[in-house]
Amino acid sequence: MYSSVIAPSSHLATVTIRPPQAYQHLDLAARLVALLRGTLTPRLVFILGAGSLTTGENHHLLVEDLRRLPGAEAWIATPENQIKELRFLQCVDDVNWVAVSPSQTFVPGKATGFVLGRDELLVASDGSSHVTTGTMAVAMLNEIERPAHVRERFTVRDE
Repeated sequence: MYSSVIAPSSHLATVTIRPPQAYQHLDLAARLVALLRGTLTPRLVFILGAGSLTTGENHHLLVEDLRRLPGAEAWIATPENQIKELRFLQCVDDVNWVAVSPSQTFVPGKATGFVLGRDELLVASDGSSHVTTGTMAVAMLNEIERPAHVRERFTVRDE
């Protein structure tokens, strides 16, 4: 188990960073990585968006679908910059990091059982891609307590 963890995105993604400043996702990741080069602790835990997950028969990024939604111009910079953040992290091999992407629909709610994946949008048998905040928290805590993903991203959906 890791003795210390830094999870910067959980607060910033929902409270501080708004679309006009969405580049700060990448800036923060770069700053933390620079400070921790060559270390194993603390472990960095990043919360990314679902936009970087692949979907569809052609395995395109979900962000391509999101761009077509009405009003997307008001918020699309956030998932676009979270993709840049993930691409940056995937180049980092000397810092202990993990990233997690929620399902397409990420809503407040109690924890349920969960399903983990890697880079593809997870879809339930009814066609939905859904995870609650409670389920996401449990999946993240499981990862912190029993690391299964080192220097990679995983995704989670409700069971």
